[in-house]
Amino acid sequence: MILIVWSFCNLIILSFNHWIEPTLFGDSFRLVEQGKTSSLLNWIFRQHNEHRIIFSKLNTLFEVNILNLSPGQSGLFQNLLLVFLSSGIWTYINQKVFKDKNLKIITTLSGITLLLHPWQWENFLWEFQVPWFFINVLVLLGTLLLIRPYENHPKSISFIDICFLTIPWFAIFSTGQGIALASALCISSFIKNKNLGLKVTISSALALFTSFTFLNYVKPINHPVYKFDFKFFVGMLFGGSWHGLFVIFLITLITFIVAKPKIPIKVLASITFPTLFSIFFTMMTTLSRSSFGLNAAAASRYTTHTLMIGLTCILLLGYVAEKKNNSLYSPFIGLSTLLITLGSFPNIIGSISKSPIYRGFSFERVWTYMHNHRQKTKDEFLCIADSALFKKKKIDLPCNFTPHYKDLGPAYFSNALQVKPKGWHKLHSTSESIKDKNKIKIRYTLQEKLLLPSQGFKIRGYASANSESRGKERFFVIAYYGSSEKQKIINFSDVKMSKENQNSLINQSESYIPKSLKTDLEVLTYIASHPDLIDVFGTDIVSARSHYKDYGSKEGRRITFDVVQYLSNYEDLAVFFSAKNGYRTTESILEGALRHYIDYGNREGRTDSDFSTFDAIVPLEFEKIPLTEISIETRNSSKTILKLL
Repeated sequence: MILIVWSFCNLIILSFNHWIEPTLFGDSFRLVEQGKTSSLLNWIFRQHNEHRIIFSKLNTLFEVNILNLSPGQSGLFQNLLLVFLSSGIWTYINQKVFKDKNLKIITTLSGITLLLHPWQWENFLWEFQVPWFFINVLVLLGTLLLIRPYENHPKSISFIDICFLTIPWFAIFSTGQGIALASALCISSFIKNKNLGLKVTISSALALFTSFTFLNYVKPINHPVYKFDFKFFVGMLFGGSWHGLFVIFLITLITFIVAKPKIPIKVLASITFPTLFSIFFTMMTTLSRSSFGLNAAAASRYTTHTLMIGLTCILLLGYVAEKKNNSLYSPFIGLSTLLITLGSFPNIIGSISKSPIYRGFSFERVWTYMHNHRQKTKDEFLCIADSALFKKKKIDLPCNFTPHYKDLGPAYFSNALQVKPKGWHKLHSTSESIKDKNKIKIRYTLQEKLLLPSQGFKIRGYASANSESRGKERFFVIAYYGSSEKQKIINFSDVKMSKENQNSLINQSESYIPKSLKTDLEVLTYIASHPDLIDVFGTDIVSARSHYKDYGSKEGRRITFDVVQYLSNYEDLAVFFSAKNGYRTTESILEGALRHYIDYGNREGRTDSDFSTFDAIVPLEFEKIPLTEISIETRNSSKTILKLL
């Protein structure tokens, strides 16, 4: 139970962070391209790759036009809600299937733990993946319906009939995986009742005809030829990157060989449905994706659907436990689930491996990876936003390759689509670039500029760019040639060059307002954060502490100086403030660096900003056009560092 609550808490934190700073990643930009189609209705029903994502598009319209939210802003909360709904349906299924109270609790908690396992992290993080969790809800809803008694009414249609008949339509028009669900439901319905199976098959056939023929399905041009690779199929079916699924399958298989239970037809229909769905889904994915190579089978998003095999295993183990009436079986189910989730077996075995295999990753480490990846996604999103502004300066900003980082992404931030940026998205759009929060402060020091007649100008120095909204900003050092504005990139600084994951000696990287200044280090950092206090107090700790108590705290003065970054910026300081010069403790090193900045560094133009160095020889001519100036260019500002008349 603690594991489930802890997992839900992680998902709530991820969802809340996404709500505050909603990002769009990859195919998510397809949700804002409405202005590129001839009509809204055409856009709603048009294919996305091999899928029809009608409900995702309708949801985007509701978000943007009714709720006035950014596109995809509620995506992670929708994922969370659907996982919660899946857990509720799974709980009800176990209440219906089993009689023993303790067994119900064990199988219920075991299944919810699988539904929350972190090896499906890609879907948990991606606002575009809501249909995946919706399909899981439909699979579990179908399982619940198959458990219930069914009576055929030749002259009327019951509510249960309506549910069975509409599930294929909802599935097929929410995502391509709906075809796998409809196919599995047809077979399981026939196992349940021939008349029911016939009805579901006719409904599924009509849904498929509408999607593929009436709406004119076209195979995506950029997708590989269909190919079936058996290794890909087996690797993906049994969990891909999450090897624990194969473990619980083996445990179930061995249990059946030993116990040899007899499963009645009425139970078989409901138990086989989730596994049939996983098999059909894996077959479809193998045909369309195996050309990408075996590693593609380990994509974390696939485990959201293949985990249905794990749920089937839990139902089968529970069935054996209840029929054999053996007290050893019930705890065995719970222990097996904990082994492959919290225990991370067998993933934990082996050395740490890169994506997409994740060997050596523990349960906790995957959750940590998920939170870190959220920051990476944010950086890529902001890079696409910046590219729209740099494009106006005729500068091509390199971003990590994701779909639509060159077309729909920049067009969205340039307000060129029908869907306009709102909220946090709008803050980073071209229309908001001049706002105070986006004003970028450029700092630079030109340490060397030397004319080499036969080669050009040799320049060497360092620079940083920072804003209130972003902190560290990307910038280019650009050489301009003549009135025709020919340009040559000398240096490019990306935000990923910053110490994103570096462990600081002391947490000075974020500004804060302290209640009181308790230590000398805090007082010196307070002084270093404010140029006026440097001029008045210098390194007078007693006076500065009194000033903060009497005035600074009421004025809302913040501690902003990053002493660790200051040390890492200058090799001479890092060498000087070391053990060989008597600085043997962390406190003495930091205090020495703070005193240096207050007494000397700020007057020398030194900074605690995370800057980048540049060192280049700039040609005096480019395509026979003379060099006119060298400047630092950010997304919305520039500063000339060398001008030639």
